[in-house]
Amino acid sequence: MLIQLLSILISSLLVIIGWIFVHKLNSNRDRENKRRDMVTQNMLAAYRVLEGAAEREDIDNNQGTAFEAAMADIQLFGNQEQIKCCIECIKNQEQNKEQKSEIEIAPLLKMLRADLRADLGLPHVDEQIKYCRLPRGWGGYGGGSASGDAIRTVDARITAKKQQ
Repeated sequence: MLIQLLSILISSLLVIIGWIFVHKLNSNRDRENKRRDMVTQNMLAAYRVLEGAAEREDIDNNQGTAFEAAMADIQLFGNQEQIKCCIECIKNQEQNKEQKSEIEIAPLLKMLRADLRADLGLPHVDEQIKYCRLPRGWGGYGGGSASGDAIRTVDARITAKKQQ
């Protein structure tokens, strides 16, 4: 009788310990998946903002604020290489703001694209990043008149017009 009771008690204890262990593993996995999803979503949003600002004729205040927030997000959520590249872009812009009004972001965008594709399980691509830019007024897009080429592809850099 005592042996049966002890056997049931030990079995119950092992089940409870196993349940706690499995619960802890699942909680850790869920937390890691949520963290990975949050980082991926924020980095994807940052990529889209930087890409959207590249080679625009003019950057309005909303785009400028979004660009600044994207650079901050990269410094918050990015890996060490992304953060270094982001800081390098910022330093280059600070050093050249009087002589030059462009921020070279192509290396940062290329790195973000490669890392996001790897995180999403997509194959690596070596193609240069090109962006399709429709002129304002083309096909009802934006305002103004349609002049020049209907569609142009450009390399990634931000052109900020100096305030008069």
